[in-house]
Amino acid sequence: GRLRCVGSPLFLKAHYGVGHTLSVTKAAPDGGGGAVRLDPARLLEVLKKEVAGAELSSLSADSASFRLPGAALPPLRAAFAAVEASRSSLGVADLGVTCTTLEDVFLQINERDLARLRQIQSGTSLALTLRHLPHASHCSQLSSPSPAASPAAAS
Repeated sequence: GRLRCVGSPLFLKAHYGVGHTLSVTKAAPDGGGGAVRLDPARLLEVLKKEVAGAELSSLSADSASFRLPGAALPPLRAAFAAVEASRSSLGVADLGVTCTTLEDVFLQINERDLARLRQIQSGTSLALTLRHLPHASHCSQLSSPSPAASPAAAS
């Protein structure tokens, strides 16, 4: 396949960007057998207190990544400080923050397109899908097809 974008990388990141990514690695077990496990759910709770919309984006045996939406730095600093303050009880060895990459942008666009495709394949009306798109107020008069008009109802 081919991908074609109209816009600079800066424009694409600003328009479709997902903010920042916080990556953490789990702490190694201590010698006393009282190892603290990385607790992604608890870590997510800590992050959500500072950054609304924070979500777990990936999880592996020794690390986790979280999406932190928005461009404002004060909430990001507060989230970083909260994790740093509770680092040992959360089971975090190291943490780092990165900005949105073009790969993140393309993955997000792909996720949206796949969700729309699934809606269409599952029989959800295209009119309902269009109604939720930005600047689609002209679609508000559209209604979903009646059950009698659908191919499933005809068979």
